[in-house]
Amino acid sequence: VINPQRLPEAHPLRPLCGAGTAYKFIEALYAHLGRPGEEAQWQDLAALGTVADLALLTGENRPLVWRGLEQLRQNPRLAVQAMLENANIKETWLTEEHISFTLAPRLNALGRLSDANPAVEFLLSTSPSQTAVFAAQLEGYNLERRQLCDQVFAAAQNQIRQDPGLLRSPVLILHHPLWPGGVIGIVASRLVELYQRPVLMLTGHPDGPLRGSARSVEGVHITQAIAETESLLLGYGGHPMAAGLALPAEKLGAFRRELARAVRRQTAQQAPVGQLLIDAELPLGRIDLDLVDGLERLAPFGPGNPPLTFVARGVKLRGEPVGIGRGQEHRRMQVLDPQSETLLEMLWWQSADLPYPQGEFDLAYRLRASTFQGQRRVQGEWVAYRDREGAPIPVAQAAVTLTDWRAVRAWEDLPAPLPPDALIWAEGLTPRLPGSVDRLGWRPAPVLTVATLPPSRGDLNAALQAVQPQTVILLGIDPGLDEPQAFLTRLSGLVRAVLKRPEPTESLTRLAAAMAHPAHNVRLGLEWLAAAGHIHMHISPENQVVFSSGGDPDPALAQRLEAALRAALQETAAFHAYYLQAAPAALTAHSPART
Repeated sequence: VINPQRLPEAHPLRPLCGAGTAYKFIEALYAHLGRPGEEAQWQDLAALGTVADLALLTGENRPLVWRGLEQLRQNPRLAVQAMLENANIKETWLTEEHISFTLAPRLNALGRLSDANPAVEFLLSTSPSQTAVFAAQLEGYNLERRQLCDQVFAAAQNQIRQDPGLLRSPVLILHHPLWPGGVIGIVASRLVELYQRPVLMLTGHPDGPLRGSARSVEGVHITQAIAETESLLLGYGGHPMAAGLALPAEKLGAFRRELARAVRRQTAQQAPVGQLLIDAELPLGRIDLDLVDGLERLAPFGPGNPPLTFVARGVKLRGEPVGIGRGQEHRRMQVLDPQSETLLEMLWWQSADLPYPQGEFDLAYRLRASTFQGQRRVQGEWVAYRDREGAPIPVAQAAVTLTDWRAVRAWEDLPAPLPPDALIWAEGLTPRLPGSVDRLGWRPAPVLTVATLPPSRGDLNAALQAVQPQTVILLGIDPGLDEPQAFLTRLSGLVRAVLKRPEPTESLTRLAAAMAHPAHNVRLGLEWLAAAGHIHMHISPENQVVFSSGGDPDPALAQRLEAALRAALQETAAFHAYYLQAAPAALTAHSPART
């Protein structure tokens, strides 16, 4: 038996995951054969596995990942090169973040949705054509995996909205019988980031065993906590930051109580959940690329070696936040330091439903270097903020007055004239309604008329937050773009119009507004048009889409993208059906604020 968990607690090999253990075994075999050093050819795979497995970056793991990253930057194997090309990432600046958020999800998607064994041949392949084909197939699997993750993530958040008491526990435990077991671990990681506590997600029917994946935070050894409930379980395993388990369905209630007690015992002497520890005060005016490159010498960052968190005091926002991401779930913010007049771009992950500061505030943030179009630049990551004394404090809004005209399916059938100060939100109609705006035209107004079916609950919430209306009038005009054929016909027409411009570029947000759909659906449609050979296109990190005519068909990828698009359109159609029959007050209720 070769098991690093049998080693003493302080042993440098104790944190090894499966990939690291295999690497050390290979190292011992080469030494036994009198060929020491030859194991170095595999350290890139050891690094990939260690980061993907959320292993602690302490002991032997940290130098192992550092050396593996160097190998991936200087001489990446063909499979890695193909994945990086598909993701528009240059290997020269590859970091552990690219493994976590780009390479690992693509490799993991195969095992979560199909058979993982072909990935071995892929990683070992020396054929450029074979690796290119397989990498394209991985893109399709990854798109399907992302769609499933988004659906499970939305369902998990809905459970929390319906039962806010779940957040009173030091560990968030969620269950649904139909959640796909292959993606619940990924969603658990997203919820950990959002709620800053360990998360356990379970799937399985009440008449059978429940199986789950857990993800943790710094300072909570989740596998150790689960071990304290062993008498209730059918099996478990893992390491400090991640674990898996199975238990009888009838033991779920007792397991919730016992795991919460175990986590409380571990955290009794630690900072309370939600308290953020700052490493140093760093005004924005002192930041440059040399400083960030110096911080990178402390990498690789991850569990056991978290990135440094800084604070900048008395800063302000410049302009309004910009939604980014497939579903506009993230924000890009411009933060200004008035003292030095320094402006720094910040990315705030999973923030679409969160309030943002209105006056001066103190900002906790992290730094990294990003590469866009071959240029390296400083990129900030928004962690948390607090309003400064004297700054405007957001207050709860009074309930809005609702007018339910959802039976109105055509503009000419309005039962009464609209108030003259009404902001009319309508998308996807040709011709446009007189005086209407799309999502790019939201502004504060006393009356909001939701004329067309909102693309998603998130878009409806965003409209309410941007307009801050006292009265909301709900209509039910359907743009008729939920069916795949109608959706793609309309999208193709929009793309043809953009291609006629001298500079064929358009923002993904503007295209989504013209389609009356979430940006994620439009992105899938564009990717299908490219895979079908109708267009070439590139989407920048700022969600600007650059088009050109012609394309290289990829039938296998097109087939997967078509399936993912159909699923996305069905989800939007399901929300539209819900919108038309739900209680009006349920549609205009904001998600609970989180701090």
